[in-house]
Amino acid sequence: MGVSIPLNSSLNSHAVEHSCHDPTRHDDLHGRDHSKVFSTWSFETHQPLVLEALREAMRKLPGSIYRAEGVIYTTDAPWRRAVLQVVGRRVDISLQDEWGQRAPCTRIVAIGAAGSIDASLLEKTFASCIAAQP
Repeated sequence: MGVSIPLNSSLNSHAVEHSCHDPTRHDDLHGRDHSKVFSTWSFETHQPLVLEALREAMRKLPGSIYRAEGVIYTTDAPWRRAVLQVVGRRVDISLQDEWGQRAPCTRIVAIGAAGSIDASLLEKTFASCIAAQP
């Protein structure tokens, strides 16, 4: 029996430019492309996630994902925001302030190597962390 899961995800490529201009160099640096291109993917749901499932899923992200971060709505402490920080294989999830007047919602962004993000895999990974409906 399938359960409809309302969530949004998207895949985008963004150029992040780093200035390499050194005024002591006399060769023409302006004609070269010094940008590095990364791909990003985002996930959003209004259903709570299970923190232990999320922590385990983040440890298994593909090596092409450099970083993931976001605000998490969780079954473990539904009245408080949790913040997710993933760098490489290091995963940190910390409980923060209460949601207050804000509607609980999970929003996560993953950053990876250009063209290497498998959106379908990431969507399945994050959706698998959604708490089962009673």
